[in-house]
Amino acid sequence: MRVIGAGLIGLELAASAAAAGYPVDVHERAGWVMERVVPEPVSEFLAEMHTRHGVRLHGGGAPGGIGAAATAPAVTPAPALVEALGIRPDVRAAETAGITVTAAGIVVDDRLRAGIDGRCAAGVYAAGDVAAPPHPLTGEPSRADHWMAATEQGKTAALSAIADLDGLPAPAYTGVPLAFTVQYGISVQIAGWPGGSGPDRRIEVDGDLHARDATVRVFTGSTLVGGVTVGRPREGRAVQQEIASVTSSA
Repeated sequence: MRVIGAGLIGLELAASAAAAGYPVDVHERAGWVMERVVPEPVSEFLAEMHTRHGVRLHGGGAPGGIGAAATAPAVTPAPALVEALGIRPDVRAAETAGITVTAAGIVVDDRLRAGIDGRCAAGVYAAGDVAAPPHPLTGEPSRADHWMAATEQGKTAALSAIADLDGLPAPAYTGVPLAFTVQYGISVQIAGWPGGSGPDRRIEVDGDLHARDATVRVFTGSTLVGGVTVGRPREGRAVQQEIASVTSSA
């Protein structure tokens, strides 16, 4: 099997196929695996785990990233090709109705209400992969591509609709995403925005990644912006709430 994209879905596919005994090649143009959503130490851990299970990683080129693992022989023809390149929200119905949209999706407020020209559109709400609520740190429309966000946003949208009908205040959506993946039996939970890079970025590791028992926190300056738990499935939501408490007081 050949997988294009070393994001969450691509690596889950690779892990499943490799665990079943199939040869797997993963191609990624970024500097490290799951670059958008995890910090470098977690990416290195994931890359090493996949190579130990026989997955061949190709592309990138950042030191310690996927390029460092791409030492396998030339790629041979694969019977199956999977493109795991992410999603693009279908906002055509919203655009036709005049609802405000961006590249991130349907623009909504923190109660998941959609709008037209900056004003709320009565009775129109959006949730899930198509919705772009305000980012808690930047205020810009942002999207969380995971079913857990869709579930939480669905609850908020329903409560907002009920509150608006009754003329009552509606609860706000916190906007701090939480996602998880299980690869080779190891649980990895991702809270907030631990991926990417920046000059003020700082990473703290509690535990031992090689022992598959760690919590990795990512700070911008002194502000906690993201975290990843490895082998600690019960800590993911706690880290999410930790980040939410910081963003709500910012």
